[in-house]
Formats: sequence, structure tokens, C-alpha cells
Amino acid sequence: EDEDDEDEEGGGPRAHSSGVIERPLDLLSKVRGKLAQPAVIYFAVQLLACYHHVPPAVPRAVASLLYRIAAPEHLNMEPLLYQLSVLRVFYTLLSDSSLRHPSRLPHYREVLLLATRVTRNLFRKLVPERAAEKEGKEGEKEGQKEMEGGQKE
Repeated sequence: EDEDDEDEEGGGPRAHSSGVIERPLDLLSKVRGKLAQPAVIYFAVQLLACYHHVPPAVPRAVASLLYRIAAPEHLNMEPLLYQLSVLRVFYTLLSDSSLRHPSRLPHYREVLLLATRVTRNLFRKLVPERAAEKEGKEGEKEGQKEMEGGQKE
């Protein structure tokens, strides 16, 4: 019992009499270590590929998982989604016009947004001059609109 009293006074991680040490849970490192693996992503995307045969909640949940892996505010590991198998499934999803039907869009909105975002970010990295050119044109259009609005006053 004297040893237990010394551990409690020590100020380090609390040790119980059973030898268990309490440590804070670092959820991001657990997700990174267990779920942010190419094999896990491959199987998750295979579930997305079967979107016609599974309930709409399944693709939504898979998209949520992939978003947490890819998003800058979470794990920021989007390059894991640049696998050809993932991009092929994203292409299938984005080209399926039935998913944009008003009755199905609420169920597949997150999936389509994820596919669009990942694909756009990949092309921004592959062809940076084209992305800069497009952003420059959009900036010019906004500037012209502001100028036209200022001249009318």
C-alpha cells in the first residue's frame, strides 16, 4: 500500500493498483494508424462502387470516413485518395446523373461533394498553371463586375 501512495503523490500518469496507466486518448493518431491505410481506403471505396445495391446510408458513412481522412481540418491525408481505383469510382459516381435527381441528391450530396473536391484538388496539383489561369480569369470577371457596378453609380 505504501507504493500506491507514492505513485499518487508522484504527479506522473496515474497508475492503478492493477498496473494500468491512464493516458489521454489521441483519436487522430488512432484513426491515422488504423484507418488511413491504402487497403482500408480500397475496401471503403469498393463499398462506394456498390452504391446501387446498398442503402443510401452506407455511401454517406463511407464518404464521411474518407472526408475525415482527406480534409485539412482532420488528418489532411488527401493524397491517399489519389489511387486510380478511387478515382475510377469517383468518376462513376460523378457521371451518374440519377444521383442528382431531387429524390436521391440529399442521400448522395456528401459523396458527390467529396468526389468533386478530391478530383479538383488532384488536377490542381497535376496542372498548377491551368488552375492558376482559371483562378485568374475568375478574378478578372469579378473585377469587371465590380468596375461595371461602380460606373453605373
